[in-house]
Amino acid sequence: MGGGFVGYNYQMQQFVIGVEADWQAASLRGTSAPAFTTIFGVVFGPFIETSKVNDYGSLRGRLGVSFDRLFVFGTAGWAWGSYSTAYSRNSLALITNDHRAMDGWSVGAGLEYAFTNNVLGRIEYRHIDLGTAGFMNTSINVGELGNHVKLDDVRVGLAYKF
Repeated sequence: MGGGFVGYNYQMQQFVIGVEADWQAASLRGTSAPAFTTIFGVVFGPFIETSKVNDYGSLRGRLGVSFDRLFVFGTAGWAWGSYSTAYSRNSLALITNDHRAMDGWSVGAGLEYAFTNNVLGRIEYRHIDLGTAGFMNTSINVGELGNHVKLDDVRVGLAYKF
């Protein structure tokens, strides 16, 4: 995973308010535990769900306090991402594949340190929730009530301040 960010901050004494946008290219994968379905007493499965997040980003507000060269901040705002989910049975045959872009929210906190007046380093934790998506494929009579895509990451970055 890798990406970039751009933003604007306004400082009033030691308090800082700002806005920031980021985007990440990713190849993040997650697989569900095998699930079984019972219909009229007949057990079907196991079904496996594998999701891959292709990219994601956010537009957020930032609020924090600076202590000389150290800046402590919280952040929250809108997030979006694109992902695909493959569904299979008995880990062999692909039942269907679902591609979509979703939006949701993001929240986090971090530390930024000014190495020079223009070069900043940061470490940040972020939680991204892209919501729940369901689908129905009537051609093969398969559907899902909801695939909830959530991401938690710790980011390390460098920034140049103009």
